[in-house]
Amino acid sequence: MEENLERYALISVYDKSGIVPFAYGLTEQGYSLLATGGSAKLLRKEGLDVLEVSEFTEEPELFQGRLKTLSPKIFGGILYNRDQEEDRKEAINAQMPPIDIVVVNFYPFVEEAVQKNLSLEEAIEFIDIGGPSLLRAAAKNWKHTIPVCSPSDYKEILLAIETNSLTDTLRQKLAAKTFRTVLEYDEAISSYFDQHLLVSDAPKKISLSYGENPGQEAFLLQTKNKEEPITHLYGKELSYNNILDLDSGIQLIKDFGEEPACAILKHTNPCGLAWGEKKLCELFEQAFSSDPVSAFGGIIITNREVDALTAKKVNESFFEGILAPSFSSEALDILKTKKNRRLLTINFEKVALLSQSKSTVLGTLHQSKYPELVKPSFWEHKAGPKLSNEDEAQLHKALLAVKHLKSNAIALTKENKAIGLAAGHVSRVDACAHAILKAKSFDHSLEGSFIASDAFFPFRDCVDMAAESRVKAICQPGGSIRDDESIEACNELGVSLYFCGQRYFKH
Repeated sequence: MEENLERYALISVYDKSGIVPFAYGLTEQGYSLLATGGSAKLLRKEGLDVLEVSEFTEEPELFQGRLKTLSPKIFGGILYNRDQEEDRKEAINAQMPPIDIVVVNFYPFVEEAVQKNLSLEEAIEFIDIGGPSLLRAAAKNWKHTIPVCSPSDYKEILLAIETNSLTDTLRQKLAAKTFRTVLEYDEAISSYFDQHLLVSDAPKKISLSYGENPGQEAFLLQTKNKEEPITHLYGKELSYNNILDLDSGIQLIKDFGEEPACAILKHTNPCGLAWGEKKLCELFEQAFSSDPVSAFGGIIITNREVDALTAKKVNESFFEGILAPSFSSEALDILKTKKNRRLLTINFEKVALLSQSKSTVLGTLHQSKYPELVKPSFWEHKAGPKLSNEDEAQLHKALLAVKHLKSNAIALTKENKAIGLAAGHVSRVDACAHAILKAKSFDHSLEGSFIASDAFFPFRDCVDMAAESRVKAICQPGGSIRDDESIEACNELGVSLYFCGQRYFKH
């Protein structure tokens, strides 16, 4: 058999917006179209020549269409290495023509199962199996197969194909986006199962003294029959606001993994943060120096044992509580001299971050757990000098900090600590100005510092402020139609600019 040079694009989309012009464009570039049921029907209706997957695989769809794309011929065409002669020969002998583009989006699990509060038995019918598998395969073989998981990418991909500018950078970007999309989809499903487990575990109702303010009744629904990750060692019972601060702080510290870290939380926002291979006493002092005024009355959270030296330093100011994996006996004796302080231990490994719910006047909002922190290896270097690995790590911590601040948020870091944190601003420019002002007001040097934003910079104003303060590098999501303005400003001013590709809005 001669090598089949026909190029295929596989289309299987629930959200069909923009798919017809995209499919037309692909055929004009020489691609043959493979499609599943509803997608094939639509494309044929629009006059396109389409081969149904069942015709291509010569295998019937089974179980009312639930099994159609999970075929060796499909996955072989996506996965084989076009650069390896042995793979090419195997594909030819097995009659597996190359599938060079995979266009897939998923059944709307959140919209259909979560928002409609379906039972578990009903919800599982909206769990997409073939779609995520196809996209993961394409993303794994990104050098040869283009994964397309969002209609928003159709225009850019088609233009790249038409102009012969389909670079490895674009392919990697699409692969990274695909893996994030699959992860978020799986997390939504996992969280839904978690919620049903919580319901079946008959939660225990614990009354709280009051809510956010006196006069507001409050209680905590605590799941039974699960090993508790937190132990209350000393002090008054936790208040509503304490619990909110602890929740925010735990999520923040978990992002550090095994790296030593210390944070001070106030009104669910970090106002002090430090990390690195140092004694906890030093980390606490650095975190406290971030903003010693705001730290007063806050909650300290760390992933290291609290020792006597740290306890003595903590006692020099007032803190509502301390959460740590453990306390030395000497530290406990010192800290218990303050009667109104809560002392708690935590096993971070037993803390599961679940989906999030919030009551509104329109009903209860549900969403999957907060996005993972994007690593520097997935960032795009957009302007200015390329950073060293050490500087990338500092900028990464600025992104970590801003992820856990209320929007609009800006985080400034330098030498393994936060030096300026601004949260909850309705203006991105005000947030940037406030973070810089905070840093200067406590005599932190901004020269060579690093700045991260939860929102993109559609104008150069924040870049100008950062450059004027001698900031070395900026990390922001990117994605504004006016990205070029901030890119040009960074090139002009010699500021390194990276796009992380992920927004971290928090309300």
